[in-house]
Amino acid sequence: MYKTFAILTFLLIQNFLKSIDQIIIDHEYLGHDKVIKQFLLELLRRHQKNFDSRDISFRHIGKKSLAHQIAIEAYRAKKANRKITIKDILKIAF
Repeated sequence: MYKTFAILTFLLIQNFLKSIDQIIIDHEYLGHDKVIKQFLLELLRRHQKNFDSRDISFRHIGKKSLAHQIAIEAYRAKKANRKITIKDILKIAF
């Protein structure tokens, strides 16, 4: 479950890696931040070798954030910018 979460996070940001210098993840799995971060770091370092672990943090994002607004609008409209399939996940996992 945590590896899948890390893979999905990676898939959502992979096209922006050159412009990303910080990743903030909402607390979805309290107490498991360390394992999620490790999985995500492994993926990031396969694609961008110099990504620093200190540049990934976990925080409470909240319902007033832009990220939440975008996600809830996509959910309500049943429309997203990208569709991720099991093939996409398996390609990254193995």
